This record gives sequence, structure tokens and C-alpha cells, in this order.
Amino acid sequence: MVTNQNIINEFKLINLENAKVEIPKNKGIYIWLDRNDEIVYVGIACGRNGLHHRICNQHLNPNYLEFRESKHNEKDVFQLNHAITRLSKNNTLKKGIDKSSFRKSLGRNLKLKPGNDTCNYIFSNLQLKILTSDEIEMIKQLEIQLITQLNPIFNTTYKSINL
Repeated sequence: MVTNQNIINEFKLINLENAKVEIPKNKGIYIWLDRNDEIVYVGIACGRNGLHHRICNQHLNPNYLEFRESKHNEKDVFQLNHAITRLSKNNTLKKGIDKSSFRKSLGRNLKLKPGNDTCNYIFSNLQLKILTSDEIEMIKQLEIQLITQLNPIFNTTYKSINL
């Protein structure tokens, strides 16, 4: 019988300090774990440049910020109060908060400022494990299965699905 733990044992632990070299551009699934080895977030990367793009360019990049007001909501009050600002082309001040769903969830739940603070939290407190696969449907189903069964604290989607 294949269990979640058997599948998780197949994941490869990544050294975050060397992530840009260690994380491949393959498609796959990834899990973030806390210091107690509890899974706190499950995600997938099925796009071009796969895991490398999702993790290195988004989750671990403090400059990956959302400046579009239409994407901000009442859950983002803390980050908006500590937003990173920039001038737009028409000289209006724009507020930027974390754009990555994972970092946004960290910021909302832990009251972390966008950018460096959320990235620093990840580097200081979390571990990353990845599993590469070109089987996109399998990756999607595994993500749903792990989220619904393990209920990771920082995931917001798939928590109310009954399998």
C-alpha cells in the first residue's frame, strides 16, 4: 500500500543556501516543512522552468511583489501597512506586497513584512523537499491529496475537498 509517508520519503531535501544550483527546471511538487518536520505548505510547479522558477524566482525572491491594487484584499492589511513602495509610470505611489501565494500566506498568518522579511523567515525556519515528475496530472492529484489529508497551515486551497 502506498501511503503519504512513503511518497514523502521519495522527496529530495534541498539546501536552501544552494537552491539556485540544486533545484532543477523540471516540473514537480514541493513541500515546505517546519523545524519539527511538519508539512506547512504543499505546492506544484508545472510551468516552464518548473520547480526552479516557482521556488527560486518566486518564493525565495524578495523582489517578487504584487503592486496591482486589484490583487490586494482585507487579509493583506498588515503587509499593506508595511508595503514596499514604488512610483508608477504616471508618478503615483504603488504599494507592493508578497505575490507568491506561499509568502503571502506566511505574511498574513505570521504578520511578516513583504519581501525580505518573508524570505528571511523561510531561510531561517523552513526546509524544502522536492519531487520531480513530468506526469502533470499525477502531480496535481498528489498536491490535492496531500493538502486535503495533511491540512498544511499555510495552504489555502483544497482544504475543504473530501476525497
